[in-house]
Amino acid sequence: PTIIDIDTGFGEPMAAARTVRTMEEMGLSACHIEDQVMPKRCGHLDGKEVVSADAMVQRVKAAADAKRDPNFILIARSDARAVEGLDKAIDRMKAYVDAGADMIFPEAMANEKEFEAVRKAIRVPILA
Repeated sequence: PTIIDIDTGFGEPMAAARTVRTMEEMGLSACHIEDQVMPKRCGHLDGKEVVSADAMVQRVKAAADAKRDPNFILIARSDARAVEGLDKAIDRMKAYVDAGADMIFPEAMANEKEFEAVRKAIRVPILA
């Protein structure tokens, strides 16, 4: 199985939906889409910015609704921990799951305890 990084989904929610359909047509198994603004920065660099939680929920919902293959996994990546703190990042991740994310990628957790907090709060698998 192959997972591909589709960055921010390449624009508005409709672009994220088209991208997911294209990835499925190419035979990929999963993709992750992130909540940074476009153009994005490397997740390990300072100075990242994230879109509003509502904007990312719309991206995730559009991408999830576009899926045709029930086995295709949509991973929502959040860079919000470094920007807004752990609690707000967890709130975002919960909203992304509610919008249709099959898995969560919590970027740049500071330590094991933070991963544990995410694990306890999120009801889908996490990618670490």
